[in-house]
Amino acid sequence: MALVRDECLVPTHDAPELGYIRESTSQQYVPDVFFKEKDKYGEMTKIARPLPVEYLLVQMPAAFPLDPKPMFIENPSCPFPIENRQELGEDQNFNSLMKYIQSQHGTFLTTASNFHFLLFLASSETLPVHDKVFALCDAVRQRDVGAAQAWCSGQEWATVLQIMEAQGKNSTHGVTVVQAVIHLNFELVISFSFFPNRMERSL
Repeated sequence: MALVRDECLVPTHDAPELGYIRESTSQQYVPDVFFKEKDKYGEMTKIARPLPVEYLLVQMPAAFPLDPKPMFIENPSCPFPIENRQELGEDQNFNSLMKYIQSQHGTFLTTASNFHFLLFLASSETLPVHDKVFALCDAVRQRDVGAAQAWCSGQEWATVLQIMEAQGKNSTHGVTVVQAVIHLNFELVISFSFFPNRMERSL
């Protein structure tokens, strides 16, 4: 609220139901704020010193739609872990991402229509898709199956799938996600260095 942000509206010390519009000083100009109040003589305009806080309340509708169309879809059989619940045994990591992806059997739009899944992709700086999630969010918001499929067909998500494949092959040897990423990047550098023509044709 602009009046509070600019320190024009302050609370009163002895009446919590009242606010107070500060007066102008040499350091800050505060415009006059007025409100209308009715009494037995009719309607009167008063300056907001003090101001009943009920004039600042905003009515919010509490109804529910008859035909709800939720943006996010939760799969109860294999939900994506919720963030900030490490003490409850719910960790958001690459293994949980692998488990979630492997358990999905519908379209990629259905897979991506999970708030915690999208938040994990956006906040994981080790993954090459963290700065590409906005396009996927637009596809989820518009329920665009084609746009979601085009996003997962990109090079960034393909790299994530390659990391998953490498992590799955080397999980018994204790290879971490960071090591898998380094190994994958090393393979790409070697391929571009010694086989540039073949890599350009494959891309």
